[in-house]
Amino acid sequence: MTARHATERNQDQAEEALRQSDERLRALVQNLSDVITVFDRDGTIRWSSPATERVFGRRPGEDDRAHPLNQIHPDDAERVEALLSSQLPRPGVGEPIEFRVRHADGSWRHVEAVVSNLLDDPAVGGIVFTTRDISERREAEEALRRSEARYRAIVEDQTELIARHRLDGTLTFVNDAACRYFGRSREEQLGDSFVPTVHPDDREAVARALEALSAERPVAAIENRVVLPTGEVRWQQWTNRAILDGEGRVVEYQAVGRDITEQKEAEAHLADQARVLEMIAKGRPLHETLDETCRIVQRRFPGALPVLLLIDDDGSSFRVEAAPGLPEGCGPALEEVGFVPPTSSFEARHRRLVTDGAAPGWAALHEVVAAHGLSVSWAAPILEASGERVLGALVVLTAEPRGPQPGEERLVAQAVHLASIAVERKAFETRLAHQAHHDPLTGLPNRVLFVEFLVHALARARRQLTSVAVLFLDCDRFKVVNDSLGHDAGDELLVQLARRLQTVLRPGDTVARFGGDEFVVLCEDLTAASARQQAVEVAERLLEAIQQPFVLNGDESFLSASIGIALSGGPDEGPEALLRDADVAMYRAKDRGKGRWELFDEAMRATALARLETETALHRAIDRGSSGSSTSPSCRCARDGASAPRR
Repeated sequence: MTARHATERNQDQAEEALRQSDERLRALVQNLSDVITVFDRDGTIRWSSPATERVFGRRPGEDDRAHPLNQIHPDDAERVEALLSSQLPRPGVGEPIEFRVRHADGSWRHVEAVVSNLLDDPAVGGIVFTTRDISERREAEEALRRSEARYRAIVEDQTELIARHRLDGTLTFVNDAACRYFGRSREEQLGDSFVPTVHPDDREAVARALEALSAERPVAAIENRVVLPTGEVRWQQWTNRAILDGEGRVVEYQAVGRDITEQKEAEAHLADQARVLEMIAKGRPLHETLDETCRIVQRRFPGALPVLLLIDDDGSSFRVEAAPGLPEGCGPALEEVGFVPPTSSFEARHRRLVTDGAAPGWAALHEVVAAHGLSVSWAAPILEASGERVLGALVVLTAEPRGPQPGEERLVAQAVHLASIAVERKAFETRLAHQAHHDPLTGLPNRVLFVEFLVHALARARRQLTSVAVLFLDCDRFKVVNDSLGHDAGDELLVQLARRLQTVLRPGDTVARFGGDEFVVLCEDLTAASARQQAVEVAERLLEAIQQPFVLNGDESFLSASIGIALSGGPDEGPEALLRDADVAMYRAKDRGKGRWELFDEAMRATALARLETETALHRAIDRGSSGSSTSPSCRCARDGASAPRR
């Protein structure tokens, strides 16, 4: 091979390599998603990549004036021009800039352009624009921004408290409701720990609840107390959610809370009331019941020392019946004063007994308690159910004299009401102790005592704006048991039934036996708005208890019962009327299949009256027929078909 041939072959190889390189470069440029445009120094477009048509709908070179870079949005033109003016004089690659350009279809597209000043590069000798369509990215960003704005608006508009915090308790987000509730701005809370706001006695429980959250159990609720900057303690219910990373590890917590202070106070109120009513129902000594009533006031009225005074039977003086925490020697001194609360019902109802020393006896009372560093602030009368007589007074002693706050006044009103029930109940028991007012078999109240309880319950209900329910219960299969097993077994069954009924009643409710297999239940202090529901719940518990087997002589026996319910508040709500209505409803329950309850309504009254009129007419027709010489077929049919009254 000659030198010339070798040179020619090398030249051919070099040209082939260059050709292949050009083809690769051309293929790359043809398939680039970015638009590359080369401008001369004077701004003339020298070359534009094929991607121009794919991205902006314009063929390269068809009209330089229509090129996207010459179709910048008017609102962006000044900014782009300023950026280019600052970047073009400097050789090399500039900073990315974003602006809008017009597409061939007339729409505006968001682009990101990088300008490279390669005028001094002999291979290019121009200004290179690399442009990328970022419309989808911007739309996604805008959609995300709108979504975040909506989410933030929703979160900020919530009345619930919403917060996020790290594992160490550092707050990373709080909504406006949380800022208002805790009296601290968002800036004051973010970066701070939420732990100091938790009541010290609840912090350990809160920490345990959070530590228990995991990928398997990401959500849990907890109730705890919080301390506001004012020092006020409130109850909160929080729903805590664990925020997990991609590997399922807890990295943060989100908490949604609401104030449940009033709910907690209501629950405590009901629990206190139920406890005292249960003591009354079980016949605990009066001084123990009243002592517990005073302790309720002490627990929920910080700094107060309640003294419960009862007027003696002769009405000439009072005695200290309950005063837990009263300094030693103060009680006898109070009794020696001889002060008697007003006995006028009008004065008791309409004049709060604020102890300013104006009323006779109060000045001496002040002197007695002042010796022990106390002051008589105010008192509330204890009235009998009819409101016609004052039984005593609940006097509140404090370090400094002051009137009651609304919540404290309601608390003392509750205590006075409970004391009234306890005192009257004790009076009833004392007055009736020597009378046979209880069923000798079951030990339950009989009809006489039940009616008396019902009278006082109705009086209290009218005064307290509550409701009373009477449930008349009659066993459906008692006669079968009595006839098959004997009267002794029947008596034992009634005793077991009486005990079982007592176990399912609410504290303060009364069950009585009217005779045979008839029992009557009195439910007091029902909330007027939900009296029906409360009475029905009691009836359903009674039915469920009765349906459980009874053991007689080692064998199981089963009963069912029909229950009629009557509620106070009707046009005729006397005790006998309520019993009558409950009795009518009970027979309606029997007619409809037994083993159920029915609530009395006016339709039942109309049906009962119609039946009574029909039976009366039939009896009169029979009497008229029997006075003749013979009995007509129609009269015989009437006599044979007329059903005797069930009771």
